[in-house]
Amino acid sequence: MAYILQFGKHTPSEVAMSLVPFFTKINRLGFHYFHDSLHYTNSDLEFWSAELRELGANWLVLTAPIERAIPEEFLKSLIEIEIQPILHFDIRIEALLDKKTISLLLNQYSRWGVRYVVFYDRPNFRTSWSPSTWSQVDLVDRFLDKFIPCAEMAVEYSMTPIFPGLEPGGDYWDLAFLRSTFSSILRRGKGDLLENLVLGAYARLVNRSVDWGAGGPQRWPDARPYRSQPGVQDHRGFHIYEWYQAAAQELLGKVLPILLLEAGYYLGDHGQAIENNESIFAINTLALLNRIAGEGKINSQPALPDSAIACCFPLVPAHSRQFVAKMSWYRSDGSPRPVVDAAKRWAGGIHSLPGVIPQPKSMDDGAQDSLSPEETEPGPNSSDAPAQFMTDQPLISHYILLPLYAWGAADWDFELISPLLRNSHPTVGFSLNEASRAERVTVVGGPGVFSDEALALLRNSGCTIDRLAENGTVIAS
Repeated sequence: MAYILQFGKHTPSEVAMSLVPFFTKINRLGFHYFHDSLHYTNSDLEFWSAELRELGANWLVLTAPIERAIPEEFLKSLIEIEIQPILHFDIRIEALLDKKTISLLLNQYSRWGVRYVVFYDRPNFRTSWSPSTWSQVDLVDRFLDKFIPCAEMAVEYSMTPIFPGLEPGGDYWDLAFLRSTFSSILRRGKGDLLENLVLGAYARLVNRSVDWGAGGPQRWPDARPYRSQPGVQDHRGFHIYEWYQAAAQELLGKVLPILLLEAGYYLGDHGQAIENNESIFAINTLALLNRIAGEGKINSQPALPDSAIACCFPLVPAHSRQFVAKMSWYRSDGSPRPVVDAAKRWAGGIHSLPGVIPQPKSMDDGAQDSLSPEETEPGPNSSDAPAQFMTDQPLISHYILLPLYAWGAADWDFELISPLLRNSHPTVGFSLNEASRAERVTVVGGPGVFSDEALALLRNSGCTIDRLAENGTVIAS
């Protein structure tokens, strides 16, 4: 049977779900909790532990205040449901730390079962320092003077220290900062610290494709700091881990475990309709989930290497950086965005999709039951659409019809249509059914992607059809 996906304002997560070829509970999915210490109550624990279980999460980054410990019950309850807390001491680099206080906190946390801790944040960013200290020489060494004692203290209490995430690019180019860090640690004779260290890396996707920078410096040898070149990609995307690991391999002779922070996708505003933005957000997020779930390659998409211990997405928009807040899976009022439902289905192994309309076997026998897998007809790109389209739905002025391949949607198709999204407010989807209700349909993909019968079906419905060529040119049909 054919499936017609009702892609519109009500079902973006269902469309995203159609791109996921398998369902599994993974152990590398994590989230960032509130960026404060005000949400550690019993009611917070009850609500969010249930949500995190449904999402299949196993990691949670928590902001750890320096003045007091996070409640024991909160941490132990997470550990009991197999969610490992990652405590982040997001403190000013120049703040005077009482070693006794830090020691007491780490001892307490270790006894409660916490195993991972991050000290400081984005030391390559100007705002992380006072103006006078930022301008001084030996910035990396001065940071390590602060970080190394804390990291060594964590190791003493059987905890794993995480080198803080660097701002991708940053005021001090992060790759240069990282390389200087490796060199300085070796020069100080602290090679034993490297045996226990995990790298933090901000794996954000801001207005870039999911595969941006894939292949690392070996594939993009012409990438240069602070310079954008046509046809050249850099490390500032989800694949940042490849660039960091390449630096570790070159300087240390080995890769280090790595923790991906603030992972996720942010399309930006660009004036497109909210439902389109939400759908693209969900689709790209699930593409990232596929990468962290498998071994080798998933449908020709690179999976995370074993050295990546976890990948954490922003959970709630409680963050001072606005674009990070817009990457969160829940809104400020606690309500979930459509990606949450899609991810829960993905994690829970639900194979049926609400809102999917099965095609009857024939009009003769009146059979309405689902066909067996062996009898399944082609999918959404097929011309096998219902004989009569729904006419009680509002007319769509412009619809962009995307191909849905056997392995899912293509990143390059989303890049191709991005100018159209910026310049107008089209509806974006994969459904011939929905496209038939549009005055104008822009078909993405060359001849053969959609059959002549499918295009004729649209014309017979009164649609004006044009095609978007690979170079971005709209060609009248």
